[in-house]
Amino acid sequence: RTFRQKVSVTLRTIRYTLVPPMRELQGNDIVYHKHWLLLLQTAGLPLINLLLYIVALAVLPILNVELARIVLRSLLVIPVIVLGLALIGWLIWNYEDWRNDIFILKPDRVIDSDRSPFGITGTQQKTASMSSIQNVTYNTRGFLDNVFNMGDVSIKTGGQDGELIFERVWNPRRIQRDIVDRLEVFQNYQREAQEETRRREIAEWLGI
Repeated sequence: RTFRQKVSVTLRTIRYTLVPPMRELQGNDIVYHKHWLLLLQTAGLPLINLLLYIVALAVLPILNVELARIVLRSLLVIPVIVLGLALIGWLIWNYEDWRNDIFILKPDRVIDSDRSPFGITGTQQKTASMSSIQNVTYNTRGFLDNVFNMGDVSIKTGGQDGELIFERVWNPRRIQRDIVDRLEVFQNYQREAQEETRRREIAEWLGI
């Protein structure tokens, strides 16, 4: 690979790591992240505060050089640094909270996985097997959902929880179609397996 190709691959890897695609194929699994608009809603406020903090630090020496020197030479520099670290931590926490909430569609089941930032309070998972799925629907909540193609996908099951909801996902109609397609493949496989079992039983019975 040329140097330019290596740089391009590295930048693409960083981009997908920081802002993963909202629908991603991983082998036989399809992984869905929540809509990027939700990231703006959750991380927007800490990001704005952090930018205002940086602008204030940049503008202070320009407006009053002497005041800036006093701040840097006194104990005031400690709370200034602590405030900056707190704003960065707040932003990272909200970002991780968005990034770690994923939905996984496997050939035989669906998973709603919610991992706390950095795994501090652990991970919560809800799972429904394909054999328990009874109905798959989606809905949008209003104008913004229609503009940004965002919504919720509801999976009715016969299990204990009764329902799995993929909330605030991109292109909910596509996700509904993905699940229905996987469900049809799974059911066809189950029917073929049952027919093969019956054929073997008949062959054994005829042999006897």
